[in-house]
Amino acid sequence: MKTPMLDMVITKEIIECKLARLKTDKSPGLDQLHPRVLYECRDIISYPLYIIYMRSLSLGILPTDWKLAEVTALYKGYRFLFRQFIFDKMLLKRRN
Repeated sequence: MKTPMLDMVITKEIIECKLARLKTDKSPGLDQLHPRVLYECRDIISYPLYIIYMRSLSLGILPTDWKLAEVTALYKGYRFLFRQFIFDKMLLKRRN
């Protein structure tokens, strides 16, 4: 049974703040959106993202693409490279 995740508080301002803190020198995630583009248009996309997040949380369902990740083993020091969608990372960071 799917339960809504309404205990999280998300506002347009929180999303805009998260977008403002993106590391613009990093490479794009699986969504192929460069962090610089998201940073530059944060004031425009923060409200649509707010709507998507709130709808997702109220239904207790994440978009299917956000559940995907790409894991690559790096042989230096036994590290793993973990790539996922930027929007999913933002939502998960909010929980912590």
